[in-house]
Amino acid sequence: KRRKVSYLDNTSYSKENTGKRIKSFRLAQNISISKLAAEIGVSKSLISQVERGEVYPSIQTLEKMSAALNVPLGEFFQIKGRTAKFHRKKRETQNYSNA
Repeated sequence: KRRKVSYLDNTSYSKENTGKRIKSFRLAQNISISKLAAEIGVSKSLISQVERGEVYPSIQTLEKMSAALNVPLGEFFQIKGRTAKFHRKKRETQNYSNA
């Protein structure tokens, strides 16, 4: 049976590395865990677990962290010294009308 592999399985995207980068951005801006958690609507415990590399937050939580810290989302991830760049695909809509 094939295992579905995500690009986040790559060691450069480890939970530990991502958590350390998030923490460094938070500390650089002198923002407490409590303040960040309140601003993005999650528990202080979740922020702490993310920063320690124990859990990966959802993409929605990462986006909220990115906005709250005023840091592009890609800055949370590094690939061999380079910042990852993320591009969202626009959803394609189909017209199912018979007109």
